Amino acid sequence: MPVHGTKAVMRASLFPVRVATFALARFIFRLRSGATFSDGTSVDAEAVKKNFDAIPKLGGLAILAQGYLTDYRGTEAVDRLTAKVIFDRPDAEFLQATSTAALGLVSPADTASTPERRCADGVHGSGPFTVSGYRQNQSLTLPRTYRGRCSRPTP
Repeated sequence: MPVHGTKAVMRASLFPVRVATFALARFIFRLRSGATFSDGTSVDAEAVKKNFDAIPKLGGLAILAQGYLTDYRGTEAVDRLTAKVIFDRPDAEFLQATSTAALGLVSPADTASTPERRCADGVHGSGPFTVSGYRQNQSLTLPRTYRGRCSRPTP
C-alpha cells in the first residue's frame, strides 16, 4: 500500500473497491462499476452503508466484525459508487479488516434479514465463488461464478 503524507491507497484484488484513507478516521471507498452480488444486485455505495450499519444488529454472531467497527460513526453514500466510512477516532486496523471475511460485503437483501435467517439461509457475496452444496462435517461445493458477476483481480 503506497503512503503519501496522510493519504494511503490500497488496491484490493477480490473485494470490489479501491480505498483511500485520510487521517485514519475517514475511509473513502471507490467501488468498481459492474460488480454484483451473487443474487445479481449491484455492489454500490448504499450496499456498503447497509452492510456496516447492519453489523451491530448481528449481536454475538458478529463479535469480530463489531470489534473492527469500534468508534464507527456511520457511512455516507457520496454517489452511486463512492462510500465514505467515518469513525469518531482514527482506526488503523480498519483497512486490513476490510479484507477479512468478518467485514465481507453481502447483498442488501441479506443485511435486512434477521441474524437467524442469515445463518440458516446463507448470504449472497460478491466474490468469485458461490456455495452450491454443503453437508456438515462432510463436504462443501464452491463453483466459480462467471467473470461478469464478481470483481476481477486488480493487476
